[in-house]
Amino acid sequence: MITGIGCDIVQIDRVNKIYSKFGEKFVRRILSSREQIECRKNANPVPYLAKRFAAKEAIVKAMGTGFSFGIQVNDISICSDVNGKPEVFLENRAKEIFSASGAKNILISIADEKAYAIAYATILR
Repeated sequence: MITGIGCDIVQIDRVNKIYSKFGEKFVRRILSSREQIECRKNANPVPYLAKRFAAKEAIVKAMGTGFSFGIQVNDISICSDVNGKPEVFLENRAKEIFSASGAKNILISIADEKAYAIAYATILR
């Protein structure tokens, strides 16, 4: 049963401006340590950062919490499996709130095209 759906779209140029200004500080703020390793494999990390930020926003919208109740951006990890499919991993408050809701799984779809990154999240019970 679907218990939540979330969507977010991000301007890649906006993320580029933030990354240009703050660099690794920005990366550490929005990515988990697992994602940081994956991000560093990219010659241009900006699209990766934009897609991950959009995905995390979509997830907290689907949870119905936004980034409140103590949920931090880097409490949510989205890493690719061996086939490139994104998988969601929750830690800390995000995991606690998700588990308490009775939800069992988060499906995520992420894409980018030129100027935008977009993500859809579906929470299943």
